[in-house]
Amino acid sequence: MQEPETQISEHNKLVSPVEERHIDYILEEEFSLNPDFLRFFLEQARLTAIDEGRIVGFADESDCFTVRSATTGKGETDVLVKYGAQNGSLPTAILIEDKIRAGFQRDQAERYRKRGEEGKGKDSSDYWTCLVSHSKYFVDRANSMLS
Repeated sequence: MQEPETQISEHNKLVSPVEERHIDYILEEEFSLNPDFLRFFLEQARLTAIDEGRIVGFADESDCFTVRSATTGKGETDVLVKYGAQNGSLPTAILIEDKIRAGFQRDQAERYRKRGEEGKGKDSSDYWTCLVSHSKYFVDRANSMLS
């Protein structure tokens, strides 16, 4: 029988098989099937947002619509969530980027914001961007995906 310390150190050497697309599927499923998840997600986002006022509340969790790998001429959003449409009004959009092991692409946060602005007034009333990742990605908050 191996010592517990040896087992732990061997376990730490393993690389997780989880990829960004797995996180995308989980988020899509939770937003689509679990009405309480949107409320939880918004509460957690407010705790870490640079400008928590950008994270708009909502009236009815059941109007949440989610698209994985939403692509426009300005690039791809890992997960696009729309919520809060009432009486014919446009919804609020969340443009989510997932990071597990990959670094940021050049101007990635700015491209997310451009996609949000592009949809504002046409597909959404407002938007905010969000990074779902390990805390190591939050070192440079000035250039953060969170807005």
